[in-house]
Order: sequence, then structure tokens, then C-alpha cells
Amino acid sequence: MSKNYNKQKGETIFTTGRQPKPIKIENIVYIDKCKNISIIHLNNKYEVLDTKTLDTFEKELVEFGFVRIHKKNIINGKYISEIGNENKKKYVQLEDIRLHIAKERIGFFNNWLLE
Repeated sequence: MSKNYNKQKGETIFTTGRQPKPIKIENIVYIDKCKNISIIHLNNKYEVLDTKTLDTFEKELVEFGFVRIHKKNIINGKYISEIGNENKKKYVQLEDIRLHIAKERIGFFNNWLLE
């Protein structure tokens, strides 16, 4: 478990920038990967940059209802407003963003939905 994670408070600490700051896990809508940076999208439309990998976030956040849907995306299941198909691709709608689910992750995602 990462030293930057506080399970009791439901917070994770983002370490990029001058002052590390705690972010409530429930406020994270989804996380994107862009090169070597993770972009954490919050429910207040703010973005936080972090150098942690998506693999690290996935391990820390899975027990809070997060699921990896693509090599570049982890989503918070509580923000899913729609699941559908578009041009033969399965997607999830999170607030005002639509993210496609990678073909190789559809089976895992469907199983996750049933849990």
C-alpha cells in the first residue's frame, strides 16, 4: 500500500507540486494517463496532476468502487450515469464525459458490474 494513501480518512495524497495535499477519494470522477503523468479529474471540474502510475491508483482505489476500463483510464463507478454502445464500441458516461471501454477489458468490466 502506498505511503500516500490514508484508508481511514478515505483520502489519497497527490505528490506533484510544492505542497502535497489530501483529496477525498469520493471526489475523484476518473483518472487519465498522459505520458508519465496521471490526471485526476474531480467532481468540481478541477484536475490534479500526479506522477503515480495508473497501476498504483488501481491497486489503491479498487476497494472504493473504481475500475480500469482502458490502459489510459480508471473510473469511479459511482459517477457512471450511462453504459451503452456507439459505433460498435462500449462506453461509459461519467457526468459530461464519455469514455470507451477497451475490447480486452469488456469482460472484466461486465463482471465488475455484477459484483
